[in-house]
Amino acid sequence: MKYFTFLICLFFLTNTYAQKVKTGNERVTEYVSATRVLFKAGLVKNEAQLLKPGTGQADVSNKNICILENKKEDKASILLDFGKELQGGVQIVTGIWAGNKPIKIRLRFGESASEAMSDIGGKGGATNDHAIRDLETILPWLGIAEIGNTGFRFVRIDLVEDDVKLVLK
Repeated sequence: MKYFTFLICLFFLTNTYAQKVKTGNERVTEYVSATRVLFKAGLVKNEAQLLKPGTGQADVSNKNICILENKKEDKASILLDFGKELQGGVQIVTGIWAGNKPIKIRLRFGESASEAMSDIGGKGGATNDHAIRDLETILPWLGIAEIGNTGFRFVRIDLVEDDVKLVLK
């Protein structure tokens, strides 16, 4: 009987400890808007729209959007500052563009503006060693993509392909 009572007490103590550990390690997803645009190149329109809180929903009306467009040799890119060090990635919400096909972008995360502006292995010493901070990916037409898992404050978005128009909400 003493052994049975001991096991019950041990079970309750273990269960109580597990609940305390579990509630002490909660992870929260919070969406934070960029606070300013530090750099833009090429054809970039309405970039201030990227500084407003989003809804996480694509919008068929293409209202309140930012446009990055590549024409011939002129490549569009933008560097966003989130105002504080973050751990996570970015959620990119796209609108409607001609062709209804995904568009290729290059994303560069950085803890400093110079890191987000540099190439892997370049003078700034940026690497993809412990986290992928420089990558190419595609964005859906009228959809949402969540990309990245790293420490960053700055994010650079480059439009990769020729003669394309990217609509960002």
